[in-house]
Amino acid sequence: MRSARSARFSGALNLMDALHSLLREVGRHTAFIGRRGRVFEVIAPHQRMDHTPFNVDFYGKRYAGDLSNWIDWHVYFMGAYAPAELAFMKRAAMVLRGARGEVNYFDVGANVGHHVLFMADHADAVFAFEPFDHAAAELRRKVAENGIANVRLFDLALGRENAVAEMVLPDNHNWGAATLRRVPGVASFFVNVLRGDDLFARERLPRMDILKIDVEGHEAAVLDGLAERLRADRPIILTELTGEERSGFENAERLHAALYPDHVLYTLEPRGAGYRLAPFDLGSWEIVCMPAELAHLL
Repeated sequence: MRSARSARFSGALNLMDALHSLLREVGRHTAFIGRRGRVFEVIAPHQRMDHTPFNVDFYGKRYAGDLSNWIDWHVYFMGAYAPAELAFMKRAAMVLRGARGEVNYFDVGANVGHHVLFMADHADAVFAFEPFDHAAAELRRKVAENGIANVRLFDLALGRENAVAEMVLPDNHNWGAATLRRVPGVASFFVNVLRGDDLFARERLPRMDILKIDVEGHEAAVLDGLAERLRADRPIILTELTGEERSGFENAERLHAALYPDHVLYTLEPRGAGYRLAPFDLGSWEIVCMPAELAHLL
């Protein structure tokens, strides 16, 4: 009886492996972008996945992840997370290389290193900021496994002022959901927060050319803390606007005031495996800020 039970269990595992392989083949085809995520979440929801490690190709690099993690789940089944962001940043790096020469990429809220791994091939130097220790450890592991030499990680958060703050992780399956906002009933841990302008001056960090921000509602605090460098460097900025508070921007005027002079704002919209820059809408999920002198190139 034990042998029969083991055989049934082994058969179930083989069937699940076959299903995952089939989904991965389907998911990596561009024609399914858009609706596929919702379909896959029904068939193979990441919240119900056991800790299942994998190691797959990722734009010519190796990506070690776990199917129970939201970002990793996308990489395994669909090839990448947020492909519109990657396509835009690749194009931005090409434009900036022609306009400025060297390209430096700054990732605030780098999570497990998905965007960092991708941009390591498109920027001369990558600077990542991730205060959640488990996510930062995964980022380091990816960088080391691929022998990447142009990435520097700061395991801290950026904000308006230097402080020690409480962080919570409301969703154990999505480490990118870690936030400095208090969530009732969720245990917290402490992280270091540094004002960006102070840290950049102390570490003598180079010019920002591309700045990506994904910090779950604290985008305004990050931009305020980088006010001096934003005016000096005029980077192309990709940032999320999260939740009802719109990441601390109560209106469009507040957002414009946090940026450098003579900028242009757009909404970033996915288009298949690429992107579209649409007219700016404060109610959108994701926005792009770029210097007016470069807007016509993108």
